Amino acid sequence: MLCHTLLSLLKKSPVVKTHKVYLSAKTITQRVSQQQGFSMIELMIVILIAAILMMIATPSYQGVIKRNNIESLQNRIATAVVTARSEAASRNSVTTVCASANGNSCGGNWSQGWIVFLDNGAGSAIAQNAQRENTEEIILSYSNIGNYLLSMIDISDSKAINALSFNSQGFSLNKQRALVTICEPEKDLIYARGVIIERSGRTMITRDLENNDGIHESRFDDGFGKTTVSNLSC
Repeated sequence: MLCHTLLSLLKKSPVVKTHKVYLSAKTITQRVSQQQGFSMIELMIVILIAAILMMIATPSYQGVIKRNNIESLQNRIATAVVTARSEAASRNSVTTVCASANGNSCGGNWSQGWIVFLDNGAGSAIAQNAQRENTEEIILSYSNIGNYLLSMIDISDSKAINALSFNSQGFSLNKQRALVTICEPEKDLIYARGVIIERSGRTMITRDLENNDGIHESRFDDGFGKTTVSNLSC
């Protein structure tokens, strides 16, 4: 009796019909094509945004390149001075670092490059004359192929120095205190960097010591409690 009742209910219940939808390949392709790609206006907006971002990023990128190049030169000239001092002490001889245009002899300016050599009068050379003759050994040579500007001055009188010599104790042979300044071609002070060389031969790189304005200053102590701090200049 129960089974008969259940069968009757199933026969009277509504039947859910399913419908199959068939799409042609052409229709599917058209629908996909309509959902992909950009309109001309959207493409122009993307290009405009990309151009604005490039305009913002380019000066910053150029600044990074300038800063890296200048700091590389700063480290190279500091290394040349440190090398000259250490070689003078280890070889018990006078060494000289001088501006060099050809990487072989003294001459030209610091922007072109420099050499470090034993200023010991080897062979027929004259010792301690801050000029390298062919018989004197070159310890280090560097040619600056860029257009960045380097200068070296004597702090006591602000006159240009073309050569700096060190005795066997690593001290400045002529008791000079020097400042090397490195600048980029446009001479923007925000990129200027320097190397401080004391009479003792101690070598330090410059820093932004005052005002926190990004411009580096040189700092020299006269040994009697007086310290002179000056902005680097190009």
